[in-house]
Amino acid sequence: MLSYNLQILGLSEVRRNGFGELRTPGGLTLLYSGKESEEDLREHGVGLLLSNAAKKSLMDWKPISDRIVYARFTSRARNISIVQCYAPTNAAQEDIKDDFYNALNATMKTIRKQDIVLVMGDLNAKVGRDNTNRTRHMGTQGLGVCNENGERFIEFCQNHDLTIGGTLFIHGDHHKYTWTSPDGVTRNQIDHIAISSKWRSSLLDVRNRRGADIDSDHHLVVAEIRLKIAVAHAYRGPGRVGRRFEVSKLHDPGTRKSFQLELRNRFATLEAAVDSLDEEWNRIKVAYTETSSNVLGHKTTHSREDWMSQRTWDLIEDRRKLHLKLLETHNDTVRADLNTQYRQKRKEIYRSTRRDRRQWADGYFLWRGEYYLQVNGVAMGSPLAPVVANIYMEWFEGQALASAPVRPRHWWRYVDDVFAIVNREHVAEFVGHLNSVHGSIQFTTEEEREGMLPFLDVLMTEPGKTVSEKKINDDPPIFNNFPHSSKNS
Repeated sequence: MLSYNLQILGLSEVRRNGFGELRTPGGLTLLYSGKESEEDLREHGVGLLLSNAAKKSLMDWKPISDRIVYARFTSRARNISIVQCYAPTNAAQEDIKDDFYNALNATMKTIRKQDIVLVMGDLNAKVGRDNTNRTRHMGTQGLGVCNENGERFIEFCQNHDLTIGGTLFIHGDHHKYTWTSPDGVTRNQIDHIAISSKWRSSLLDVRNRRGADIDSDHHLVVAEIRLKIAVAHAYRGPGRVGRRFEVSKLHDPGTRKSFQLELRNRFATLEAAVDSLDEEWNRIKVAYTETSSNVLGHKTTHSREDWMSQRTWDLIEDRRKLHLKLLETHNDTVRADLNTQYRQKRKEIYRSTRRDRRQWADGYFLWRGEYYLQVNGVAMGSPLAPVVANIYMEWFEGQALASAPVRPRHWWRYVDDVFAIVNREHVAEFVGHLNSVHGSIQFTTEEEREGMLPFLDVLMTEPGKTVSEKKINDDPPIFNNFPHSSKNS
């Protein structure tokens, strides 16, 4: 979806029971509608995948059945009503086809007449090229010969004044067919996008995109429409959450040292007192954000599932390359061999994703693309984790301070980070004591450099050359008071 810059993507055969709204790791929104009971066989199902802009323009949506879902969007021209479908096959029983079109007709009657209507999806309908007495509702650029489902769909479009977009534009047949049989021999145009006839001039193009590897015998069908959806203006006031920084780069020692050095240099200029807390907070915030932007950069939005390992993504990339080779090959023998490789790669991906999901559900966690088993503590992501962590840290503090050979002058904790002031001569002894409290909890230290201890946060030098490490958010004036910007909601 991101590769083709699509705002709204219709999905057929989602195979998810029930209905609801999901947020993907990449920030997209899935609206889905399936069978009513979660216990039913997982088949059929339809959905709409929305970009952030489309989600902001969403006015309403309704799950009609496991074959129909409806959504309404606002735009600068007119409101847009979209009906995503998954029709029965041409060989299905007549009563099943009748039920589908009865439900589809009932849905169309609920749509306001002034809306721009789009009906799209896997209609399992061949409409052909013959548009005699149908010029308002289809063109002559269809593929193949009209079948029974095609007649039903054309009649539906005539009844609701819709135009079938895939029949309007001149393309080669390889850009028209939307389905290929498993043996690669039979190709048909059975997926369609239809638009309100009086808005057909807004439809700039409809064609397939064979390069989209979606592990399906259907091809992605894309419509280009000259309409701009009305997107709410982004809030840019105080407290707005901007792009996230790529903090994972701090795992690299070189990057971490660069970050520490630049942050230390920036805070060297903040020694002078300021008159207001807001001004002090803004200076601190700018130091952190500019350092993070310069050294770490921002996260790139992606749509990858959090629980899938790098091994699985590598297999998906291999399958995508095989898919491209299939599109470029015309030799039947070579195509047969590539098809065999493609099916084998598909099986490997299924096995790998099942393994990833099973490990994820069994308490493993993903780090740098590989799975590791958590052997101690509460499951990662559990709502109990912060509660248990706080209880344990309070116990640890009590044990460590009660038996400490050297009492720190000050001791503050923020979550699992501790700020303590200890005489330079007793630092090693104090750290050794902390490491003896619990065998699984160990503190790390670094060697002196140029007569000074290295620090992860801010290096502060007090009169008398007392050196201490300090976290900005532990400073009493900031910890106990809040800048004006944080009070805005």
